[in-house]
Amino acid sequence: MQKGNPRELYNDPDNTFTAQFMGTPPMNVFSCDGKIQMGFRPERAELSRTENGKAVYRRKARIITCEMLGSETVYKVETGDGIMMVKSRECEFEAGEECHLSVPDEFVLFFDGEGQRIRLEIGENRELIFGESEVSIMDEERKRRNRRKKWKDWLGSWLMILPALCFLLVFTIYPMLNIVRLSFFKGNALKPLKQFVGLDNYRQLFFVKTDFLTVLKNTGYYTMMVVVILLTLALLFALWMRADRKINEVSQVPIFTPHLIASISRAFIWTWLYNKNAYGLFNTVLGWFHIPCSALCWWLS
Repeated sequence: MQKGNPRELYNDPDNTFTAQFMGTPPMNVFSCDGKIQMGFRPERAELSRTENGKAVYRRKARIITCEMLGSETVYKVETGDGIMMVKSRECEFEAGEECHLSVPDEFVLFFDGEGQRIRLEIGENRELIFGESEVSIMDEERKRRNRRKKWKDWLGSWLMILPALCFLLVFTIYPMLNIVRLSFFKGNALKPLKQFVGLDNYRQLFFVKTDFLTVLKNTGYYTMMVVVILLTLALLFALWMRADRKINEVSQVPIFTPHLIASISRAFIWTWLYNKNAYGLFNTVLGWFHIPCSALCWWLS
């Protein structure tokens, strides 16, 4: 999808849909050789009685119809590439006359087989029309388009995760790295100036104060026991509750009642917050700005 103001969409379309959607008559778009499509605006074409040898696109043409619209004349002409529309300020030709149609190089646009714009330098247009380096130019344009798309996708992905990444860096990764850095210093929170001691803290921890190893071992035992036992009991209890028994139906009531009560409590709290009477928090805040609750009563529906 192309975005831009009407002038940009008209003068610089990215695809054949936009090119033919904007403008009356629409842009002339036709196939050059089955692989490449060419297009130009009707007002950019020129009709003359002699051939314009400098124009990048030039064809013999025959006037089919001639419609004068005040200061402009719209011609429908037949060329070897098909039927073209030409808009001119001059009314020099009549229906049935032979003439020459030409389009300056800078006004010729190219599109690939899927209708996407092929952006070429002006010097490359002539080579393309006369059949030189068509495949290589299309491949190069497709590569450039793919590189742009990959770059946009890459940038968009990083922008999406940037807020979460910043939060992770500030509140998780940085504190962890800072703890590792502080482990090489001696001091405490009451002494801003810390003395660098290298690995002495680790030596004291593992070889001098051996109670640390005991605490570490006890913590590991406790963690393993709690995790294994709790997960095992929870799994067994869930399998037992899944069975279709009368006792299960009765036991589910005291188990799930706290969850229901919490939901009901939250519902009542939000009802009080939205209450339109004097004790409603939101209504009180609106009152500070002299906004009556009746003006925003949609939240009570």
